Amino acid sequence: MKIASGILALSVAVLGAAPVFAGTLSKKEIYQLNRRSVLKINVTCTLFDGSMEKRSGTGFLISKKGHVITSYHLIGDPEDCETLNIAGSIRNVGDPWTFDSALKVLPVQSKYDVSLLQLIQPLDSEPVPLRQVEQPTVLEDFVFLTYSLSPALVGTPSSIRGKQLASIWQTNHPFNPGDSGAPILDFDGLAIGLVMGRVAHANLGAGPEDVEDIGWMVSTVPAINELLAGMPSESSILVANNVAQPWYAVSATNISLVPDSVQITQVCPPLRPCLPVDPDGAVIPKALTKSIAAPTNSIIAGYRFVGRAHEGVVSLDVAPGDTTAQLRASVAAKSDAKLDGVMKVFFDPLLIQMAYPVKLTSNDPKAQRLVERLEAEKDYRFIKAEFRAQNQSRVDDTEVRISEDGRTVVFAASVAAASEGAGVVRGYVVTTQERTRNATSR
Repeated sequence: MKIASGILALSVAVLGAAPVFAGTLSKKEIYQLNRRSVLKINVTCTLFDGSMEKRSGTGFLISKKGHVITSYHLIGDPEDCETLNIAGSIRNVGDPWTFDSALKVLPVQSKYDVSLLQLIQPLDSEPVPLRQVEQPTVLEDFVFLTYSLSPALVGTPSSIRGKQLASIWQTNHPFNPGDSGAPILDFDGLAIGLVMGRVAHANLGAGPEDVEDIGWMVSTVPAINELLAGMPSESSILVANNVAQPWYAVSATNISLVPDSVQITQVCPPLRPCLPVDPDGAVIPKALTKSIAAPTNSIIAGYRFVGRAHEGVVSLDVAPGDTTAQLRASVAAKSDAKLDGVMKVFFDPLLIQMAYPVKLTSNDPKAQRLVERLEAEKDYRFIKAEFRAQNQSRVDDTEVRISEDGRTVVFAASVAAASEGAGVVRGYVVTTQERTRNATSR
C-alpha cells in the first residue's frame, strides 16, 4: 500500500479475512504487547544481625488482580529476614508512562524455583498470557523479556539434565544477573517458562564440566499449576491464556454493517430520528466513522481488517505525521451485502531499546581484531549503542560504531587465546532505536 499525500487507504474487499497475527509474532511485537507487564523487582532483606542484602531481578504480571510471578531464589524465605521490602517498577525507553509499587509475598509453597507476589498498587496492564496446554519442546525458539535490558532476547530449550525436575529445562542462553524471574515466551506470545538463571559448572554424570554458556528455565505448566492449586479458594487467580492487545500497542474496532434492505424495523426515540434495527431488535448501522489517535510518543505503524467483507469497504486514512487516522466503513445497498469483523490498528513507539548478544572467540595467541555486525529492527534505525560485557574478567579494546544510515551497528574487539584455552569476549550490545515513519497495512 503506497502513501499518497500523507493519506493511506485500505479496501478490505482485497485483504479478505487474513488473521491479525498470521503465523508467529515478531520479537518487537512480543516486546510491544508485554512491555508494561514486566517489572524490575528490587529486594531488600535486613537480617537479624543488622546486615542488609539487596538483590534485583525480574517479575511479570499473571493476573488482572496484580499477581506477579518471579524466581524464589530472588525473593528468598521471608522468615530469614527481620524486615523484607520488595519494590516493583516499570520503565521503558521513550515511554513517559511509569509504574512503582510495593509487593507482598503470598504464602504459597512450591518445589519449583518460583515465588508468587501481589502488587499493593493496582497495575492497569494486561497479564502475560500463559501456555497451559503443553510443556516446552526441545529446540523450540523462545523470547524472554527482562527489565535489565528491556527488549526481547532469543534462545531455545534443550534437554533436561541429570535428575532435575521434569519442569527444569536447560537452554542455550546463559542469561545475565537481573534476568531471574523473566518471562520466557513462545512466538505465539504465550509464556512457556521463566528464567531460573545460569551455572558456571555442573555434574552431568561424568564429573563436573564447564557449562558457562548454559542457562536454566522453569516451565510454567507445572509451576504455575502448583501455585494456583495452593491458593485458598476465596483467593483464586484467573490467569490469561490468550494474547491481549493493550491500547498502547493495538486498537480494535468491531464493525458490523448491513444495507438498508435488511434493516426492516424502525425504533423512534422521543424527539430523535428513527433508528433501523435488525429482526432481533439490535441496532445495525450501514456506515461507520471513527477517529483514532496513537498514544503519546507512538505512531500508527500498521492496520488490518479481519472478518467478512461482501460488498463492503473499510478504509483507514492516516494523516501526515502518522499519529492520527480516520476509520470509515460502509456497505452497498444490496440485500446480501455485509461487513462484519474487527479493524485493528497497530501502534509502535518512536523509541525502543533492543539488546543483542555478541560473542567473539579466538584460538590465536596473538590478539585478533574480530568484528560482528548487527541489523536494526524493521522500520527502525540505531541512534545509540553501547557494549555491556558479560565476561567476569575485564574486557578492553572494544568498539561500537553505528553506520551512517543507522541501519547497522559494528561491534569490534581484540581477542587473543587465553593460556587455558580460547579467548572470548562475550556480552550485549544495548541499543536505542528510532522509528522511521512508515505506516503500512499488515
